[in-house]
Amino acid sequence: MIRCIGIVAASLALSAPAVAASTNPSQADVCSDGKLDREKLAIFVLDTQGVTRKLEQWSEQPEHRDARYPTARQQVIGDENICTASGLCAGAMAQKLSQAQSTVADVLKDSTTFDNPRAITEPAGYFTDASVTIGCRTNSAGTPIQMVGVGVSPRKLDLPIRVRGSADALIFLRGSPDFKAGDKATLSFSDDDVAAKRTTKLVGVLGYPIDLGAIPRPGQYAMAQLIPYVGINSNTSRVTGKDASVTTDNWRLGAILTYRGTQTVNAGTPGYWIVTHVLSARPEYLFNDKDHSEVASINLSYMPVINPIPGLGIGLNAYRPIDRTKTNFFSYRPIFDIRFNNGTFTRRGVRAIADARDFSRLGTQFGLALSHDDPNLPIDLVVTETYLLGLAGEPADLSQLKSTLSIAFDPDRYFGVDLSYSRGRREDLADRERLWSIGFSLRY
Repeated sequence: MIRCIGIVAASLALSAPAVAASTNPSQADVCSDGKLDREKLAIFVLDTQGVTRKLEQWSEQPEHRDARYPTARQQVIGDENICTASGLCAGAMAQKLSQAQSTVADVLKDSTTFDNPRAITEPAGYFTDASVTIGCRTNSAGTPIQMVGVGVSPRKLDLPIRVRGSADALIFLRGSPDFKAGDKATLSFSDDDVAAKRTTKLVGVLGYPIDLGAIPRPGQYAMAQLIPYVGINSNTSRVTGKDASVTTDNWRLGAILTYRGTQTVNAGTPGYWIVTHVLSARPEYLFNDKDHSEVASINLSYMPVINPIPGLGIGLNAYRPIDRTKTNFFSYRPIFDIRFNNGTFTRRGVRAIADARDFSRLGTQFGLALSHDDPNLPIDLVVTETYLLGLAGEPADLSQLKSTLSIAFDPDRYFGVDLSYSRGRREDLADRERLWSIGFSLRY
């Protein structure tokens, strides 16, 4: 008999205390490192007021995109003419958007809660000027000062950490569309009464994001972030009366330095388009307790975000609706990046010499993510293929196929159950694997 912890996970998610949404955000909702965070503020007001995602998708189109705004969400709030221009504010939607804009204005005007030295009070002025920095005030005891009317945060959890299934997924901001495509931490148990065998699998990465601030540059918006992290990957089986059998047992320490720069290409022409360059550098030290080896590595990646690609009508590393005439249907996200890995075995342990050579690899990860847009039906499918050519060391090349079907227990897609399959060589140690797994998943 196989027992999964899905029932336990569902109980945890459903037993979370109900919360009442408030019009005004708490500092935890919109502040990062003592400063007002533009993107967190935009996400909060749009989600709280229930503003349709169609306005964001309309703003992402090259012919509608205003390059002064770092993201389409911020443009939705700052552009006072968006309802008239888009024709997407039927019924009560115009009122919802107006309330979202008013909430942003209230935040900017609240001198008790926020330190706004330049007295910027218009949403458009705040979102389009990267040099404007607004502080989040605290009292003499260091406790954040909250706005009047703030009740319980509409988020069930609000911790200054990120929990994901891989270090690469740590770069995605919680609440953003790309959050749905990130790997999740998973924990699964199986109990085979016939074979008297129990198996436990745990895969996860815990990170702490540190915002390094905006980087004002002519013609583009840029920001940087540092995310120290610790991770674990363990797969252990035990048969009654016998020693444990270890398939995987490693943990890692590292940090990701990420740079995001949004640039307008062919600005001022009818064919202009916008691309966000996402560059990451990730030093890491891996401890493999199975064979007592250790690896120090540096991992570089480049991910272009384009929505849409000029002349093709599809995005790259950005979600696009399959059918624009339907509000709650499916969206898809083509996945592509370029990556370089360089590693040195600082300790070989009992690992075979052929598998413990220093390595350099260059390649790509590509695939497709499919997501249901209805928050009451949070289903996601992500399929990726990672291919790296060996420039030095073994093997000559590396390939891994991964597929994950996720069913979440909550609209935010924090908790759920994952059915996953992987085949090929792992990117970190090039170990071969062919695994099916089902278990409780967490992405935060």
